Amino acid sequence: MEKDNSVQAVKRALKIIELLGRSREEWGVTDIGRELGLHKSTIYRLLSTMSEEGFVEQSDTGKYQLGTKILEIGGRMLNNIEIRKVAMPFLLELSKYVGETVHLVVLHEGEGIYVDKVEAENVIRMHSTIGARVKLHCSGVGKSILAHLPPQEVQEIIRKHGLTKITDNTIITYEALMADLAKVRKLGYALDNEENEYGIRCVAGPILDYRQRPVAALSVSGPTMRMTLEKVEEIGAQVVKTALLISRRMGYTADKF
Repeated sequence: MEKDNSVQAVKRALKIIELLGRSREEWGVTDIGRELGLHKSTIYRLLSTMSEEGFVEQSDTGKYQLGTKILEIGGRMLNNIEIRKVAMPFLLELSKYVGETVHLVVLHEGEGIYVDKVEAENVIRMHSTIGARVKLHCSGVGKSILAHLPPQEVQEIIRKHGLTKITDNTIITYEALMADLAKVRKLGYALDNEENEYGIRCVAGPILDYRQRPVAALSVSGPTMRMTLEKVEEIGAQVVKTALLISRRMGYTADKF
């Protein structure tokens, strides 16, 4: 009998967590009881225990919301997801759709690192290397990441790594970079128009996690003779679609970037 009561209490506590997680609004004891069909005294006992353990928090209004323990558990689970494994099916599909090489780059200490690549079956191929680093200010993947970082973090990255000129198209002033990043946020994707390598054009999108923080980016890259400016908008739409799908697997919940 005692075991049955314990199981029932666990089920009810989980129902409360589900209820609080479905809405950004805070819930009062009476409202929760009404929604779950349980007496206020039962709800109060459950909430008191859950509050002690950090699973729910009571605000100044006396109402309840999810606690930080939920974020800690969820964060550990999401951080354990291997982004390469999550992203690969989507990268394959994107490369097949656009007929160009697709890269996956993660953010590390203010630079991008190539961690995966799907090579297109074309005569002219990309010579990128897994494990290679790329500067953020002159690459599509980098600008996709910078566009969604806090301003102070962007400034620190620029201070540390500079705005080195790689080609004649490289952005080398803070003002120009900020204008470009604003455009990235508006469009949802970033364009590397021969800014990192002559003859190569890239269209990239960010991969955001449950904190709405950029943890990686993906890009479609190819020779300018194939990746023409006329194709950028169409490819950009596919890049954004793919980046959103991967982001959702990483815990991102918004409908757009």
